Amino acid sequence: MSLRIRGGIVVIFKKVYYNVDECYSDHRFSENSRLVKNIGKVVLDLRNLGFTSMAEDAYSSAIFLLLKAKVHDVAGDDFQSSVLQSIKSWIQVVPLQFLHALLVYLGDVVSYESTSSGLKSPLAPQPSSCCPGIDTPSEGLVRWKLRLEYFAYETLQDLRIAKLFEIIVDYPESSPAIEDLKLCLEYTGQHSKLVESFISALRYRLLTAGASTNDILHQYVSTIKALRTIDPAGVFLEAVGEPIRDYLRGRRDTIKCIVTMMTDGTGAHSSSSGNPGDNAISRISK
Repeated sequence: MSLRIRGGIVVIFKKVYYNVDECYSDHRFSENSRLVKNIGKVVLDLRNLGFTSMAEDAYSSAIFLLLKAKVHDVAGDDFQSSVLQSIKSWIQVVPLQFLHALLVYLGDVVSYESTSSGLKSPLAPQPSSCCPGIDTPSEGLVRWKLRLEYFAYETLQDLRIAKLFEIIVDYPESSPAIEDLKLCLEYTGQHSKLVESFISALRYRLLTAGASTNDILHQYVSTIKALRTIDPAGVFLEAVGEPIRDYLRGRRDTIKCIVTMMTDGTGAHSSSSGNPGDNAISRISK
């Protein structure tokens, strides 16, 4: 029963939050205030009925659903533009501004500096950079910012990992998407997710009898270049490159195709740096 109630509340909040996005984006401030009051009253009523945790969980879920939809909409299949900064800017303009107003309405605005012990919260540094336009963000708002940004990084990361095969096919034109993915992985630390997903995509889409050796080699070279951007140390490249190398060693025309690539200048080298191991031949022959 409680799950059905929670689900209904999430649906209601989700519909309201889509209106919030439009209002904040269009600077319709009077309508913004009305929406804040409407949601605030619902939350307070639920608290009075003993559904405090359910209310918090419901409006949190609705906000994250809105953020996920926004990331998907902004990112899409455009790999030639960086989208991470625009997503972070939107978080500051819409969800954080709305949450600030909602927390004020609910009375949940304890300053990060005014703790009971008189000590500053560890969330206190650089409040102005945390929430532009808000002079004294509460600790709750700072926590919300951290949660929303992590969720945005993770969502964009998952989108780019799911499309990494296509991104590498388009490399170097898709460099902005690679840079965004690098920043996301640095924030989340979920590099293993990239390795597992990309190896699976390679085995299903590239390392098959229907793919020519030449196409596999070109994808391999692009993979080396792209993953060097994400992981200069080459740790994840080794894991991703191993199944490609193993597969190519089993093809009779591999060496012939590599020699052709070298002589016609189509990219047997992953870079011009001359670093050991950057040559496709040396990697395949290991």
